[in-house]
Amino acid sequence: HAPRTRSLQQALGTYKRMCSMGVEPTEYTFRALLTSCVNAKAPEHVQGILQEMGLRGQPLTQRSLRTALYACRLAGDAQRARGVLREHANAGVAPSGTDLALFALALVAAGEPGAAAGVMRRVLRHPDRGAEVDTEVCDAVALRLCEAGEWRDALTVVYLMRARGKAASVVVYTQLVT
Repeated sequence: HAPRTRSLQQALGTYKRMCSMGVEPTEYTFRALLTSCVNAKAPEHVQGILQEMGLRGQPLTQRSLRTALYACRLAGDAQRARGVLREHANAGVAPSGTDLALFALALVAAGEPGAAAGVMRRVLRHPDRGAEVDTEVCDAVALRLCEAGEWRDALTVVYLMRARGKAASVVVYTQLVT
């Protein structure tokens, strides 16, 4: 992780220098910082960056939500993922089905597979969010539930995917039968 962490530190340093020179950060600046957090698997910086966006007059967006959730997912940090969802909800940014599935992945990675399965059940049963959720992310949730030994929950996710007209991958089915 050393090169990735170093890259994040460089990005944060560049941001501070940029601000000290009077250059106003844009949405793209903050997106680059959030992406650096993803690459470094460092969700501990995500909420600070989101708060800085607000202080600088940059609105939270669907893209900032997804990037922040992805960072939390990679690090298995469900607590920070909850905070990210809360901050975006307070800013009027509603999570998509795929965003909530990323949240479910963060829950599984943090050792909360039951909570993840509950999120996926609600997402896939929702008339709008269930239709928009990405099949690959659903597959990933089902696989992670299998790995956690939550076979019934994984089968439920696959069943709800099928009810939505989404087919789980062969990898998911193979994992379920082995």
